[in-house]
Amino acid sequence: MPVRGLAAFIGGAVLLGLATAPASATTLTASSILGEFNAVVFHDVSGSCCDVEGPVVIGGNLSGGGTFFNRGAATLPTGYGTANVYGNASGHFNANGAQVYVAGTNSATFSGGSVHNGASFADPFSAFQAPLVALSHELSLLTANSTLPAHNHPPVNNGVIKATPGVVNGVNGIAVFNITAADLADFASFSLDVNAASTVVLNVSGNYTQTANIQNIVEANRTKVIWNFYDATILNLTRFEGAVLAPYATVHNASPIEGTLVASAFDPGGELHYHPFTGDLSFLKPTDVPEPVGTAVLGVGLLGLIGLRMARRK
Repeated sequence: MPVRGLAAFIGGAVLLGLATAPASATTLTASSILGEFNAVVFHDVSGSCCDVEGPVVIGGNLSGGGTFFNRGAATLPTGYGTANVYGNASGHFNANGAQVYVAGTNSATFSGGSVHNGASFADPFSAFQAPLVALSHELSLLTANSTLPAHNHPPVNNGVIKATPGVVNGVNGIAVFNITAADLADFASFSLDVNAASTVVLNVSGNYTQTANIQNIVEANRTKVIWNFYDATILNLTRFEGAVLAPYATVHNASPIEGTLVASAFDPGGELHYHPFTGDLSFLKPTDVPEPVGTAVLGVGLLGLIGLRMARRK
């Protein structure tokens, strides 16, 4: 293929890639999503259980049963309701007057709800997933300025995890913990003292399956907390307070999560309570999330072909 033709092919491929990556019709940022939705699940939600107080977005299928409430629905972006399912729906749910949107096949019953079958959402699901995955990645790179209390003789009961907020990227009042799931599992029960922080980030590495309870955090403080399980694939939680960010994990809860849940998949065993995130994320400096290997290899390979062709023509 002539160099000009090859260049045209690459240009066309790039344009095709851009054209097939749909743009968001609304302004969805990580902050706005955490501040408006009770849960964003990238794949399936399956199980017959509990109440979900606020709006949810499900990238896969919804099955089982439960109850949807309408907290926060009035302030959602246009075209979204209390339950928003990009895949299929099956089972029986109480909808309590909620607006329910199902894009795929709907064989479910949503008692007391207004159901919109064959829904066409204003945004592709990637408009939710991409900023949340990026947020988890960016948070995981932060340097810690707060540490856990002593836990040399587990299990620790009634431990107090106290934030020590400081300046992060020029923004004051930010507390960051970098801990392991094993460290956190040493606490059988604990409370979290935000210590006047505007945002508390707890980066937790590994799978967390301990049945510890977080003791009550007042409303004004729990909405400033993000638990970032950035590489977990399994989370088994009891009562948890604050937003739970687990983009690669299948999450099961046995007691309420008091905040927004972000998960790869969700097997509900407890309620989701609507406490939208109000913390400050202005300290973040976006970093590049690694692109899929195939894209990088394609780009390098095509550039190599160009170089080889040009060398032969000289």
